[in-house]
Amino acid sequence: MSENLADRFDQLSQLLVEGAEFWQPVPFKTEQLAWQKNYRPLWQALQRVGDEQLQRFEDDPEQAESWLAAWLPVTAIQQLSGIPATGQTAVSLPSTWGDHMPGRKWQQVCAFVSGVTIASPSHVLEWCAGKGHLARTISRLHQVSVTALEWQASLCEEGERLSRSQNTSVTAVTQDVLADSVCQHLQADSHVLALHACGDLHRRLIALATPEKMQRITLAPCCYHLTEQPVYQPLSRRGQQICADLQLWISREQLRLAVQETVTAPAYVRRQRRQASIWRLAFDLLRQTLQQDSQYLSMPSIPYGQLPAAFADFCLQQAEQLGCSIPGQTDFHHWLQQGEVRYRQVRLAEVVRHLYRRPLEVWLVLDRALALEEQGFSVALSTFCARELTPRNIVLSAHRP
Repeated sequence: MSENLADRFDQLSQLLVEGAEFWQPVPFKTEQLAWQKNYRPLWQALQRVGDEQLQRFEDDPEQAESWLAAWLPVTAIQQLSGIPATGQTAVSLPSTWGDHMPGRKWQQVCAFVSGVTIASPSHVLEWCAGKGHLARTISRLHQVSVTALEWQASLCEEGERLSRSQNTSVTAVTQDVLADSVCQHLQADSHVLALHACGDLHRRLIALATPEKMQRITLAPCCYHLTEQPVYQPLSRRGQQICADLQLWISREQLRLAVQETVTAPAYVRRQRRQASIWRLAFDLLRQTLQQDSQYLSMPSIPYGQLPAAFADFCLQQAEQLGCSIPGQTDFHHWLQQGEVRYRQVRLAEVVRHLYRRPLEVWLVLDRALALEEQGFSVALSTFCARELTPRNIVLSAHRP
């Protein structure tokens, strides 16, 4: 086992345990957090942060980290969370290769493939390929045939059409990677590529990584919370042991913290999220008063862009779905103001919670790396692009010696 990966995993485990009160409770659902009392000077200082400074903290985590250094172990967090860049020179690809790809996706693919080496011979597969954008790029760049595994038949059909039109050697295969039948596509010289495979989908890839089935893996994991397990189950034996020893239990909801950074979201999406959050908090404050209930109650989700035109209509809609009634003389403006106040308190608390966002993500990736080392692979971690392109920029490269 690589000593540096294992040691860093152990240190991050300890750090997460020691800082659990800052990152495990969800401020949106918990009005009074224990640390706000235990670290009163920190909370009081946050109350004095202006709206512009708060926005800068949210847009630039490094500013928030510098500010928090007076109260929290920021230096240790930064050192343990740091992942070096791949060190590979970015490849220059013809812009026409990016046809039919969203612009940001094309940039991510370009950055990802710059760090990929294809050994010869190799049986190259893209895991959870969608329309096969990565597969087509790899096929063109390295002049190899690629099998693209994707469970949605419609995406496979579109991928095949794009492959034919661009004259690439890509075969799209309709395949549920969670099914046992996926093993028929794996062999000893397989090089499996996955760019932002979510949750249980990339966990499945790691679980199948044996010498008989794979030679290499190049994986950028994503969406760790998309799992059937209500409490995180470490993939590595070391992770299982240390979680048991330290009593480090992470719920599926707490796993969301690792992917909450939204630097790539358009401005209008951020505005919609802000409005939806304020309305949800405001309605729940109203509901708590009406029902004499001090606990936050999760509500049915409404897709962004489909909120009612007015806050009052939103409240009536939510009340109907929850089976509660709202008096006719309710002052909705008052409750909306209360929701805005509560939303600001949530944002202030999230400044502290998000300090542990990257440490948690790196810890999760290290668990995956250690699982592969335990299965006989040599593993390296690096970042393939800047966080402004995608915050999910960690790539795990594994090969059998």
